[in-house]
Amino acid sequence: KCNNFLVRRTREEPAIQILISLLIPFAAYLLAEAFHVSGILAAVAAGIAMHYEQLSGPRLPATRMKSSAVWSMLQTTLNGMIFLMLGEQLPRMLRTLPAVASQAGVSSPWYLLLYAVAITLALGLMRFAWVWLSM
Repeated sequence: KCNNFLVRRTREEPAIQILISLLIPFAAYLLAEAFHVSGILAAVAAGIAMHYEQLSGPRLPATRMKSSAVWSMLQTTLNGMIFLMLGEQLPRMLRTLPAVASQAGVSSPWYLLLYAVAITLALGLMRFAWVWLSM
């Protein structure tokens, strides 16, 4: 509802609409944290609500296209940052792998790799089954 109110006040200016769509999840996060509840869940709920609100309300094509481009660029940038951080942590994780294996009660670090592969395969099969059953 807040998004629709702000849309009406700005009269469908694409730059302002994009800025609002970027700021609402942050505002939801900060508000939730102020009330000592989960900020992450509040940001996710705000994003989902904004998505459904945008589907139901009329938007100018220019706003939709520019917003889509900005969110796509932001998604690509954040994914790149995540992989950069993972790559930065990988050498340290590999150095401590024998200690982690002994703490887990596994005789060889290779068993940890086997467990990871088995879990990944099980998740892939469950996803395939879920999609197949929902058709």
